[in-house]
Amino acid sequence: MYPTVTVIMPAFNAELYIREAIESVLNQSYKDFELLIFNDGSSDHTDDIVRSFTDDRILYTPLDKTVGTAEIAIASIKIARGKYIARMDADDICMPNRFEEQVMFMEAHPAIGICGTWFENFGTLNGVVQRPASADEIKYALFFGTPFGQPTVMMRKKFLSKYNLEYDYNYATEDYEFFERASLFFDCANIPKVLLKYRKHPTQLTSTNWKQQYYEVGLIQARRFLRVLHDYDNIDKLWLENYFTAQSIPSEKWFAEIEKYKNRIIIENQKNGVYPQNLLLKAAEELFSSAQINKNLFNYYFNKYYKQEKYSLGLLMSFLRERYKPYIHLGKKLSFLFIIKCFLGYTKKNSAPH
Repeated sequence: MYPTVTVIMPAFNAELYIREAIESVLNQSYKDFELLIFNDGSSDHTDDIVRSFTDDRILYTPLDKTVGTAEIAIASIKIARGKYIARMDADDICMPNRFEEQVMFMEAHPAIGICGTWFENFGTLNGVVQRPASADEIKYALFFGTPFGQPTVMMRKKFLSKYNLEYDYNYATEDYEFFERASLFFDCANIPKVLLKYRKHPTQLTSTNWKQQYYEVGLIQARRFLRVLHDYDNIDKLWLENYFTAQSIPSEKWFAEIEKYKNRIIIENQKNGVYPQNLLLKAAEELFSSAQINKNLFNYYFNKYYKQEKYSLGLLMSFLRERYKPYIHLGKKLSFLFIIKCFLGYTKKNSAPH
């Protein structure tokens, strides 16, 4: 007899928190589950702690080397026996009724393929995080980032198998990439209840790898809009990727192209209906707005001027002659510091010789 729910819990050097995480799963009001724990090459006492549990619902796999959460998710989904697959991190805490609430919701809504919940941050950051609940709200939110707290998610395995969906380990933002792609095949939802406590601490990957994640979010945003375009080429792809990763080089042509791409996306989606038109229109207005343009300009001028190894009066003169006034986009504080460094001829320590 297969369990209804398979819980996937990767663990890497989780000795401080994993006991509490495991206990929160074992103490669920809903009892029909298996718990797959993968020790991702930990060098601490994670192994000893996991082995101290004797509950026969735990299936433990110690790995010789670290492979990452995406590869663990890929492997574990394939061997999962449950009708539903629940994600769980080794440093978080499930509310006692989490699985009961999610299974009831999924049973009542057979068209939903992914179901998350609200969650409460604790640790270095506190507060309740309310995620969008309805399918349409989530479709809109996916234009900006993940609408799910990844360890709150429960997924319908039948849908994952039907559409050959698995995580892509090439992404640091594998959760957003996966959810965005999966949303093309079925509806998703969040239960508007706090059913998980999400631990915030400085060593989390989301804290230490934020630059790569920021860049990848931009690539996924570009991909989401490219789907609308009927006949796009590499120039279109590169333009949108540069725009959403804030890598664009400002020019008169670039400013004109912003409006051109926005209008093209809106018109073509109206014809092909890739996304609900009202949601696409709202997202396009937001993401091709002055705020996104300013983000590009800030990033461009920050890299061109503020990240220099050596500052000089010549660099300052170039800064002041820029057509689009970089001091406006960098702000008063950074611009003032930049000017002072140029007057002082400041050179960063340990800079590589040219």
